[in-house]
Amino acid sequence: MKQHKKRIINYSKAVNLAKSIIAVKTKKNFPFNKPNIFPDAILPDGIKEGSKEHELFLFHSISIDSMRQAEEVYKAMREVTNKIGNLNKLANIKKGHLENLLIPHFGNGIKNPKSSMTDPIGTLLFNAKKLEEKCGGDPTLLKTNNVKDTLKEIAKFRQYGIPKAALLMKNYVKSNIWDFSPYEIPIKVDRHVMRISLGCGVINTKDYVEILNGKRKLSIALRNVKDQLIRMKHYNEEDFNKGKVRIIRSDRFIIPLTEAYLQVTKEKKISAIDLDDAFWAIGAKSCKKNDATYCGTFCEVPCDMRYPSDNNAIYFFLDIDKRRNINQSHFDFMY
Repeated sequence: MKQHKKRIINYSKAVNLAKSIIAVKTKKNFPFNKPNIFPDAILPDGIKEGSKEHELFLFHSISIDSMRQAEEVYKAMREVTNKIGNLNKLANIKKGHLENLLIPHFGNGIKNPKSSMTDPIGTLLFNAKKLEEKCGGDPTLLKTNNVKDTLKEIAKFRQYGIPKAALLMKNYVKSNIWDFSPYEIPIKVDRHVMRISLGCGVINTKDYVEILNGKRKLSIALRNVKDQLIRMKHYNEEDFNKGKVRIIRSDRFIIPLTEAYLQVTKEKKISAIDLDDAFWAIGAKSCKKNDATYCGTFCEVPCDMRYPSDNNAIYFFLDIDKRRNINQSHFDFMY
């Protein structure tokens, strides 16, 4: 690992966290003792695992899996697949037909999206046409002879970056569609991986802390979470006005974390498939309980903190543990 990466990531803590995450899955502790916990593993009617239809289902579902509940995304795409018969027809489907299928799942706002991230219909149609032009509608042809270049090919599609490209690759390897080694592929660094890694001290945040104060104009996302945290009495208006609120912007840590966990899976022979699945399941199911008593009693993942974030998990607030049954309300600054 390069020297500058070492200053950002505490590698030994990344190893320990990965091992504890895997231990929860191996022991089949909650949530792994529940059926059907992975929404992307529930296939549309009549589709076989590893088939071309399965490949397309994963490719298109993952592309719109942002700022939405994963369960709802894959449920919606199962319905789309069942209604149109086969996603290889997607490039020729009328926008209005897709609206009728997706609005019940995502709301009327998708008819007038404010950005590509809130435009699932535009994303699906654009990617379907590009996939048809680039490789005859077969996403498996995006595979090159190595992981790095394959990720770059996937990331050329709308709403795909390296994290989502890693998720597609993981699912293709998991379903024996691609033959990359599970120790040589990255995991997707999503909000769950970021939050748990922060809470376990994997990320050295010291040099990246920003202070919010009354002079800084806040984005809509930050204003919304500010109002929420004040309502919950974690902060008050004076804290923000006097610069007593510390945040970090998490997107700068995505690539360092991706590289760190890739090093972990390679060196410690931990399957990236298992690690990715375990991070998501624990983050989406166990962390959702938001209770320090539960964490200390039933969860083996050694989180010291559960930092709150804005809805997009871009900014995390470093002074608060948002779990119930925590004695500390917020960090008492000394000025």
